[in-house]
Amino acid sequence: GFSADYTPHLGPGRWDVSGAVDAARVEEAVVAVRRVLEELRAGHKLKAQFAISRRAVLEQIAAQMVDAYARLGELDFLARHHLADDFWDRVAARVAALTLDDVRALIAKELGENQEVLGLFGPAAAIQRGAAAAR
Repeated sequence: GFSADYTPHLGPGRWDVSGAVDAARVEEAVVAVRRVLEELRAGHKLKAQFAISRRAVLEQIAAQMVDAYARLGELDFLARHHLADDFWDRVAARVAALTLDDVRALIAKELGENQEVLGLFGPAAAIQRGAAAAR
């Protein structure tokens, strides 16, 4: 199977998509991953996913503020990262103010084709076929 992970940075973040694929199916796997990236860039279903995701993030922030144990963890987070007491209030305000155009701009910046790096590991012939499929 495949997995995806996001690593934030001060500049653009890093999205890692990885998985093990039989060498005989490398082209198919590369094309499938590229298709998913293109769908993200094109914004298929983005409007509905955006509304649901924004609500979920705000609900999670609110839930962390009422549960005593979660609040303890959040206070520890603020202290360890030297953040102001109103950090989560400001995050909630920024999330609430986020627009669909903001998300589209972020996708264009973070998932732009000029940001893409393809790493393939395996037999040389499979790597060459995978690289050709990515073009």
